[in-house]
Amino acid sequence: MRERVRQATRATILQAAEKVFSERGIGAARMEEIAEQAGLAVGTIYNYFDDRHALLQAVLDASADELEQRLAEAAPSAGEPFKRQLERFLAKVLEHQQAHFRLFAILAQEEAGLCRPPSAAEPRRLRLRALHDLAERLVERGVAQGALRPEDADLFPTFLSNMLRGIFLRDLLATGAPPRLEEAPRLARFFLHGAGGHR
Repeated sequence: MRERVRQATRATILQAAEKVFSERGIGAARMEEIAEQAGLAVGTIYNYFDDRHALLQAVLDASADELEQRLAEAAPSAGEPFKRQLERFLAKVLEHQQAHFRLFAILAQEEAGLCRPPSAAEPRRLRLRALHDLAERLVERGVAQGALRPEDADLFPTFLSNMLRGIFLRDLLATGAPPRLEEAPRLARFFLHGAGGHR
């Protein structure tokens, strides 16, 4: 019972922290605001996390874990056409971007090393590595089905994962909103056929 209460309290803190970090930004978010949002005393938060940086890292870890779980759910059924697998993979990432829009922006910046304090000594954790790893497995299936060229297969996971980052940043800057799920088929078409005209 005590462990369940502890886990529930930690989850409440993480949820509140995500909201405050997302609304206020990393620099402006204060532990007092997070505590108020969670309905807890500030001291309770410090019982779980040493400081604001540790809390941010836990929030980012939880988001990355959720993204990995979403992508794992996109596992293909036997013999499923690659185009359908690709569209579902893209849709799962877009779903995650919508569910955690502001936090995903922080996650993308953190992946680039922009959210680490200069004094942080621990190695940078590649939280979006799961996205690239699953893109690699997806590309392997595309090559096996003849949907992708094998001679360029080493480039495709990077193109795919960075296309998703790019479309997110495009919409963030242009509209202040995440990409719509309806973009998945269009992104799949672009990935499969490129920007060149068909003759």
